[in-house]
Amino acid sequence: METIISGLLFFFMAAAAAIIGLLLLKKFVDLSSLATHQELVQATLSLVGTLYAVLLGFLVAGAVTFHETAESRVLLEANSLCDVFRFARGLPEPERSVIRNTCRRYNQAVIDSEWKRMELDEGSPLAWKSYYELWEQALAVTNHAQSESSIHSSLLAAVENLGECRRTRITMMKHELPVLVWITVLTGSAILIGLMYLLMGEKKTIHAILIAIVTSVLCLNVLLLYVYSRPFSGALKVQPEAFLINQEMFKQPDTPAAYAEIFAPHP
Repeated sequence: METIISGLLFFFMAAAAAIIGLLLLKKFVDLSSLATHQELVQATLSLVGTLYAVLLGFLVAGAVTFHETAESRVLLEANSLCDVFRFARGLPEPERSVIRNTCRRYNQAVIDSEWKRMELDEGSPLAWKSYYELWEQALAVTNHAQSESSIHSSLLAAVENLGECRRTRITMMKHELPVLVWITVLTGSAILIGLMYLLMGEKKTIHAILIAIVTSVLCLNVLLLYVYSRPFSGALKVQPEAFLINQEMFKQPDTPAAYAEIFAPHP
């Protein structure tokens, strides 16, 4: 909500500043000499506008792709945790209950603690602790049968996938666009608006409205670039929906797997 309010303020303030700048320019600067150079101004505006639109379009598209990648990694992380939980059911006690309870603690720590701290570019110590415990417990499993050996291999693969997704999420959480990119974007916007100032029109009102429209479109694109480049904070931040679904699945009891009874040898 805070990001939306800030974005709207930025939107209206930028449009108002552009209009005020136009009015001040026309009041204190004589632009009548530009009347004979309007074709050159329009050609320059068209060229600069096209180049800037391509640049800004690529940046926004890249930010949207980055945001979608973050969403997919979160989903894969939650799915990997769910795989660990399911594979652990095929293990004997006490390994089964210990690993499943660690999965529950990790899932809960991500929901309750880590997701809020990620807006500050911080991870949760509780989530890290549960993650390290999960690795230690998975490595400590002792195989007593061939079936358990296969389950253990799948369990380790799921924990490995979980770790890769977690490290990717933490890395993406700290991602920021370089200052040079922001300087380029803002400078390009200022140049484009400046070229709009040089257009000559009979009515100031129409000219001011066109300036406001161009400024508004530029602001919207810059706002999208900012919001999508930070997938774990702001109005469009990725939500922990997959972990919330895990929360329901993890309510299952830690009884032995059904196949253990179905295929158990009969006397």
